[in-house]
Amino acid sequence: MLSLKGIAAAIALTCLTATTTTANTGSNGQVLLIGRDNGGSVVEYAQRVARARNQQTLVAFNGPCASACTLFLSLSPSQTCIAPGASFHFHRAFGARSDMNKWGTDYLVKRYPAWVRQWISQQGGLSSRLKRMDYSYAAQYLRPCRTA
Repeated sequence: MLSLKGIAAAIALTCLTATTTTANTGSNGQVLLIGRDNGGSVVEYAQRVARARNQQTLVAFNGPCASACTLFLSLSPSQTCIAPGASFHFHRAFGARSDMNKWGTDYLVKRYPAWVRQWISQQGGLSSRLKRMDYSYAAQYLRPCRTA
């Protein structure tokens, strides 16, 4: 289990607010709490994930993480943990020209770990339809967050 001092209070706060927040806890510096994150630009999330990777920020999934937010799953397993109530929502990229949407979708898929790509494939691939991966499935691959 990943030891994250004080994460219980931060999780409770994050579950009440629709944000992704950073709390200064844990022995390695910052912990990024992901909850009720609806995603956004693939490019912006790629930058956020790169910063988290480079700074060795711990990422705790404790609520819904949708769309481009799921890029955080590309982090090393040692940088992530999952709390009950977390879920992941996937769809293909949209909102730009068709060539950019294809690039965004390809970018997402190539960066996901094998277990995520396999799950997406079992669901028929990414499409405009939202596909939800629940906590019970993801918890088989992500370490549990320690809240005490």
